[in-house]
Amino acid sequence: MLTLTPQEAQIFDTVRAALREARLTDTVVRVAGGWVRDKILQRNSHDIDLVVNNITGQALAQAVNHYLQQTGQQTSSVFVVPENPKKYKHLETATFRIHGHDVDVTHLRTETYGKN
Repeated sequence: MLTLTPQEAQIFDTVRAALREARLTDTVVRVAGGWVRDKILQRNSHDIDLVVNNITGQALAQAVNHYLQQTGQQTSSVFVVPENPKKYKHLETATFRIHGHDVDVTHLRTETYGKN
């Protein structure tokens, strides 16, 4: 079991609340990447990678910012790194901040491998 800092718990609570407010209750958000590794190794991490199943990262970032604005909290700009397969960037990524943490959001990908 991973132990969240109060700030991390606040971030995840905010994401869940934003999804409820936006009526995106069928959207699944998962934490991935270096944050998970760092938590397992009991290291501090200042960025969180999220993946979503049925909306874009930009849509999640906008929903979170809308929720933060509606509740009188600080919002941030959203920067979108477009998909660019020629540079091995196969997924669009939205980057923004929630409660002082950098958050990157992409759409959940599926990988398939051919038979040899």
